[in-house]
Amino acid sequence: MGAFFTELFPTAIRGSAQGFSYNLGRGVGALFPALVGFFAIHMRLGHAIALFAVSAYLLMTLGVLLLPETCGVELEENEKSAIV
Repeated sequence: MGAFFTELFPTAIRGSAQGFSYNLGRGVGALFPALVGFFAIHMRLGHAIALFAVSAYLLMTLGVLLLPETCGVELEENEKSAIV
């Protein structure tokens, strides 16, 4: 994911944007075990786990389909921000 995210963000905010993206994903992923426990009260544990596993894969697939393709696109070079 690092190489893919590098091409998505401008040079000036690349590190911050990548860090935000990683940690947002980690935060959402951290909610899943608690939600599995909550849903396990109302359904079988196996079904709750399957529900969130399928949700995670669907979310990942949606992200892959909606993010722009950057193959062959020149990265924006901003020399002034590289000096800072």
